[in-house]
Amino acid sequence: MIPKIQENPSVGSHIGVPAAGNVSIPQAGQAPTPYDYIALLPVLITAATPLILGLKKKDKDKGDNE
Repeated sequence: MIPKIQENPSVGSHIGVPAAGNVSIPQAGQAPTPYDYIALLPVLITAATPLILGLKKKDKDKGDNE
């Protein structure tokens, strides 16, 4: 027996996403604003955290071996 979803694939299989009209996309040659730099801080912190913790662990391991 075929499940009802496969019988009528148009029901519940499409998710509509509205077009974003108010999004400001920097154009080529346009200087970044201070807000652009501030908006990147959480990404940079998230990317740098494992690196910093990894370096601290290596330093701690070196101290334990001596």
